Parts: sequence; C-alpha cells; structure tokens
Amino acid sequence: MLTNLFFIALFVFCMILFSMNHGKKKKKVVFFGDMFSELDLQPGGYISWITQHLKNEGIEDNYTMVMAVKPGEKIYDLYMQLEEKVLTQEPRIMVMYAGVHDVWDKYVKGTGTGLQTFEKLFTGIVQKCNAANIKLIVCTPVGWIKPDFDRQLTAEVDEYALLMRTIANTYDVHVADLNAILNEETFVPQEPLSPLVTANKIAGDEVWRIMSFLK
Repeated sequence: MLTNLFFIALFVFCMILFSMNHGKKKKKVVFFGDMFSELDLQPGGYISWITQHLKNEGIEDNYTMVMAVKPGEKIYDLYMQLEEKVLTQEPRIMVMYAGVHDVWDKYVKGTGTGLQTFEKLFTGIVQKCNAANIKLIVCTPVGWIKPDFDRQLTAEVDEYALLMRTIANTYDVHVADLNAILNEETFVPQEPLSPLVTANKIAGDEVWRIMSFLK
C-alpha cells in the first residue's frame, strides 16, 4: 500500500514538474526580410525597442529572438529562403518586412518585382506560414525611410503596402501597418530622438503591441 502511494505521489510530482517546465517553453520569434533601416540590429533600431519591452516587463527569458534580416532583400529572395531561414527554425512567430527594394531595384538595378509577381510570391509565403502554424506579423513597407526615395517611388511602395494589407486580411494574418502609421505627411519626430530613431521606436512599439497578445 505504501509502495503504491509512493509511486502515485511520484507520478503527481513529475506531472507538476512537467507542467511547470512546459509553461516556461520559450517563444521563438524570427525576424525575416529586408531591414527597416540601418539601425535594425543596433541600439535605436526597431528590434532593440522590442527587446526593451521584453526587459521592461521582465519576460526577456520567455523569448528566443532569431535574426534573419538582410539589407536589400526582395520578395523573391524571401520566398526562396523561407524554408532554410524560417520553417526549419519552427518559430512561433515570424515578423516580416518587405516591399521597399521590390520597388527601388526596378529603377536602380532593373531587378525589382512587378506587382503581380509580388502578389503571387507574398501570398505563397503567407500560405506556407499558415500551414506551419506560424503566427505571421506582416510589416507594411515605408518608402521614405530610405535616403533618396522620391515621392513617385514612395507612392509606388504605398501600392505594395495596400496589396499586402489586402492579402493579410484575406488570410487572417496580423499587420503592423507601418506604412499607414509612418505616413510621411503625418509623421512627427519625437524630441529628443532623431527622426530615424523615432520611426524605429514607433515601428518597434507597433510590432510589440501585436506580439504581446500572441499565444
């Protein structure tokens, strides 16, 4: 009888321990795509502001942050690299920024991405993430954040951002609508931060707002 009670108690203890450890499983977040700005991986970049939110709330140890961003990435690059850089990582959340160089490179290098091709490849990425049960946060592109972007190019980036919103809504994907939030005509830098750092802070705050309620 005592032996049976001992094993029952041991079983209950193991289940409690398992439950506690299971609850502490880290959420893996992959940041994927083009860089929002040259500050992305530095202090003042939007990812650093997300990290600061984690520290402020004392939950930094609950997350694993994986950086898979590279300047100049276009939607074709992301589609081809999705398996290697994201799906094999089996993240809970993916934050993706794309669209700027799909426009910019059309004029500078002749290697950009037409809107129809962008739609096809972006939709493919969304579908693959949904199939892998990855919570996707799509960041709409902001043209003026890069130097030498004139109004014509910015207006074209806005078209790509609109397309991304539409597809994201169709597939019930989360959108950090940086294009709308950081509209050139409504964006007001916050003192004492520089306009670029302020833009990154706003972007980080918006991505964190969405990340914080994803289970």
